[in-house]
Amino acid sequence: MTSRHPPQRRPRHKLMLLAVAAVPLLFVAGCAGMGPAPTAAQREVASSNSTGQAALAQFKACTLAVRARPEFAPLLPHLPDPMTEQFSMAQMTNEARPTAQEAALLAAASDAQSGCFRTVVAEVQSVRPDVATIMGNSRATVLQVQAQLVERRITWGGVCATAAAHRC
Repeated sequence: MTSRHPPQRRPRHKLMLLAVAAVPLLFVAGCAGMGPAPTAAQREVASSNSTGQAALAQFKACTLAVRARPEFAPLLPHLPDPMTEQFSMAQMTNEARPTAQEAALLAAASDAQSGCFRTVVAEVQSVRPDVATIMGNSRATVLQVQAQLVERRITWGGVCATAAAHRC
């Protein structure tokens, strides 16, 4: 028995219907993965975050370079871990006051790190003035504590307790 339609015609017709039905589905699926374009506020936040991360990385590199200077080696046992900024238990319970030499080195190291701080605050100020203000206030507190240490009025452990209290 032979069919009235050639055998190739019917499969093409089904293929065409499948293609016509699939095009809108592919379009919808493609658009769903793209999502809406970011808003101006979202772009600003992303830019701010990027600038902040870059400034923080620059600050960390700068302070690590200061710490690596040979003249500041005697201070290293008293400084927090450079990666976590956490003090060890031995540091937190150290009841010794800095020696005159350590106090002088601490003053010099603080002055050397001031340039690092000014650079990062200037970058943050351009995108987040409110955060730059908080950073400035935090730096003022750190300098007050460091001044007490340089004057040898507090112990190394006292600095750790003060730093921990200001991180909360």
